Amino acid sequence: MSTKRISDDLGKMGENTFLLLCKDTGFIANSSDDDKGGWDIEIENFRGDDFCFSNHSYFVGRIQVKASQTFKMSVSLTFSNLLNLIQFSGASFVMYFEYGDDGILPSRGYLREIDKSLSREILVTLRERQLKNKKFRLNKNKYTVKFGNQHLISMTGPSLREAINKYVGKDFKEYIAQKVSYLNSFEKETGLFGVTLNIKGGETNIKRFVDALIGFDVSFQGVSQIYSTTMGIADSENQVSSQDATEMPLKIGPKEDLQPIVTVSISLEPHGKQYHFPGRLFSTPSFIPEELSKHRIKTPLFDLVLETVNISGELCMNPSFNFTDIFQVEVITSIKEFSLLNELMLESNKTNEFYIAINSADKEEKMAPMKLSYKEPIFPEEFEYFKGAVDALYNRASRLNLNDAMISSRELRDKQEKLYLYSKDKFEFAEPVTMEFGDERTRHFNEKEIKLFDSVIFSCKVNFSDKVLVSLYLFQGELSYGKNAAYSGRFKNADHVKDFVFEIDNSDINNIVDEAEKFILQQFREKGLNPFDS
Repeated sequence: MSTKRISDDLGKMGENTFLLLCKDTGFIANSSDDDKGGWDIEIENFRGDDFCFSNHSYFVGRIQVKASQTFKMSVSLTFSNLLNLIQFSGASFVMYFEYGDDGILPSRGYLREIDKSLSREILVTLRERQLKNKKFRLNKNKYTVKFGNQHLISMTGPSLREAINKYVGKDFKEYIAQKVSYLNSFEKETGLFGVTLNIKGGETNIKRFVDALIGFDVSFQGVSQIYSTTMGIADSENQVSSQDATEMPLKIGPKEDLQPIVTVSISLEPHGKQYHFPGRLFSTPSFIPEELSKHRIKTPLFDLVLETVNISGELCMNPSFNFTDIFQVEVITSIKEFSLLNELMLESNKTNEFYIAINSADKEEKMAPMKLSYKEPIFPEEFEYFKGAVDALYNRASRLNLNDAMISSRELRDKQEKLYLYSKDKFEFAEPVTMEFGDERTRHFNEKEIKLFDSVIFSCKVNFSDKVLVSLYLFQGELSYGKNAAYSGRFKNADHVKDFVFEIDNSDINNIVDEAEKFILQQFREKGLNPFDS
């Protein structure tokens, strides 16, 4: 004949069983004298006579013990008790025993940690119920903690210790630090704002909304409602009612630095040379219908968009490829990538198609290349001159280990005339090159004195994102007074003298270069030249 055990008796049996398990494995166990504390037993490791300066492994935990005669693999706990366990500055667990109709030992036992995931579920549920029930009380409302086979332990002390060690790890201080971290993150979720968007209008407006979701700088028509949240749950106060909301142009967009990094590989033949460019992958969120989904790979120099299209009743990804207009938009990327783009543009004149693959560093599987039709972009006339200047700088940057240094397209455009100096180390001009130099601060020489000089040291300064390259060149020729500047020179040749690479924040660049110029001037004088001395 089955017997129904009294609830209080079951509770005491569960606590006593847990105390026996602690004795069996050497845990010190202390029972709570106050039911309002939210826990039944506090446990810690037995220290004994040993003393260790490290307290990494000195574990302390609180246990809420529950017992039942029904095999339901779940228990209900008040929110007040659960909050005490969540906020305890140690490890917290729920121990659940299931007893049969007779016998003093449980049939099964389950141990579940109050970890980050469960804590968040409890707090979210708490917030939802608070909003629904204005008379909500923590000690009168309960949350059901469920157990699975992964929480099952055998009825021995070593099994209990093994389960706790699995949850806590070897370094208890690190465990506590992680718990404090996620509790702080929960606290920060209070007072955040949520937004509800209602997108109206025709197909064009919907597509603009989708484009905004993958990082394009576009606006769309819609209604937005902003509200405060707690644990991601909308607060009942401060919400804008739909009838008060006004349709207006809206702009949203994902954070670029949070998007996954991928590598775009371009080749002009199926197994030809590949040009690799790093980029960010933007994808439409899962709530966007499949027929509207898009992917965008954004690199500084081009965009690759994969758009869903319906072909004969099947949804397929249609790729499109667009270069960034670096003459209208400031682009910052490595000098190497600018040079790779130049080479790709030169080689692409020979074909009307190319192949492209997208791969991620964290995935071993490699994507098969897609074949795309290619239409050569229309660049302004200055592109050829710009291309030559970039390639010249890249050759020098490679020698100086600056090929991966970041630089802006504006800096390249502004300095493109001077950048040709980097194309080689010696120049013999077919016709004399006229250059004017100097200003009111330049040292004054009379006409007779100026003609005694046979050369000038010029400097070329290139600003990368975190480096500065300063290069010195010796131009040889005849000097005279200038029309638009203090002096003028008709030079027949030029030689590269020296390169300097500085950190961008070095405030002493000018002084260092000036001192170097003085030393170099003296060296050339010793060789029989007479360089201009400013």
